[in-house]
Amino acid sequence: MSNTAPETSHSNYLFSIFGALGSMLLFFIIILIAYVYMQRPAPVNQQIVDNRLAKLADVTAKETALTTEYAWVDQKAGVVRVPVDLAMQLAVKEIAAKPEGIFPAAAAAPAPAADAPAADAKPAEGDAAQTDSATGTADAAKDKPAADAAAQPASGEGAQEAK
Repeated sequence: MSNTAPETSHSNYLFSIFGALGSMLLFFIIILIAYVYMQRPAPVNQQIVDNRLAKLADVTAKETALTTEYAWVDQKAGVVRVPVDLAMQLAVKEIAAKPEGIFPAAAAAPAPAADAPAADAKPAEGDAAQTDSATGTADAAKDKPAADAAAQPASGEGAQEAK
């Protein structure tokens, strides 16, 4: 038995080298073609460009007229369109004149009852045996469950847990 490696022919090497060079050449040709065609924009018809620019100028002029000129919106109802700058100034003056500001519902909301103690509030749990200074009577411990029920929230999780 002989431990020699099989002989490779000279033609296999040349075939591999030419194949690699041919693949690289083909790759560069494809890249060159793509680069050349991508650099040339499509021809543009100047008339189309001019039409689009004219439409843009027309729309811009109409929008400017709508936001900067006076006009009737509904003459029978007495509704007019005023310039945006004047409308903003009028809105600021109107809001400043209102004492409640922009949000009248938020200004009219009553203060929470928990902040101020009620005059008819029951004494705390440890004060059940104290006497009332106005009536001179002692609060009974039987009133304690009513005070606890009044202290619990009326809705939400606390009400569900209390049941």
